[in-house]
Amino acid sequence: MSLLQQFLGIFLLSLPLLAQSAELPPKHHPWGRFAPGSWQRLRVTSETYSADAQKVVRVEEITTSLVRVLDDGVILAREVRHGDTVRREEQNRFGWDGSRPNDSTREKYSLGEVDVEGKTYTCQTWNTTTQHKDQLRVVKTWYCPDYAPYLLKRLVRVTGGQDRHTISTRVTRLAVKKEIQERPLEVWETQTIVSRPTTITRITSYHSPEVPGGLVHSSSEVRDGQQGLARRVVRQLVGQQIVR
Repeated sequence: MSLLQQFLGIFLLSLPLLAQSAELPPKHHPWGRFAPGSWQRLRVTSETYSADAQKVVRVEEITTSLVRVLDDGVILAREVRHGDTVRREEQNRFGWDGSRPNDSTREKYSLGEVDVEGKTYTCQTWNTTTQHKDQLRVVKTWYCPDYAPYLLKRLVRVTGGQDRHTISTRVTRLAVKKEIQERPLEVWETQTIVSRPTTITRITSYHSPEVPGGLVHSSSEVRDGQQGLARRVVRQLVGQQIVR
């Protein structure tokens, strides 16, 4: 499973109940503010290191397209190109909070605060709990409807099963000047930490409301408790199409 899939919370569950995703105006969602036919293309460069420090480099281009905007989420399609090989994945449906259909989910709502660059923002918090076989997934999201980029913090904790991990993501800077595809953009920065029993991944990402899907650049490092640096990944926006 890729780091991007982990961040989005993609878990292929097969329970018969349809989850009602937390409510979010489409204009506050990185895909919902665009019309079907919009897409983004990321160049993903991965450097994997073996125990003896040998490096293997892999470059892919991943194109994600918006197929449909629903009342409760979006449908996305993804194409992965590696050299002359192209793999088209099945279309996937996501709720506004990143949940997938057929998840058996309990929800709870409250209020909380998030600090960004020394300023405190009062947010709605969504707590969702999903049970699938022996795996329990608990997600807490901090949503601030009055201040962009709206989704300011997210904590995912997965226990049970073989893939136990936590993912902590938060907005760390709100107005960063960055040149993307030879034009200046004002973007926001997020920091993500993915913790597993034997590895820890740190991701710095930049996002823009002007780009379908939001992500314009990210860099990550995976460190193993024994060998040190195990993997480095850079994602860079190389193409997009906007439909309003």
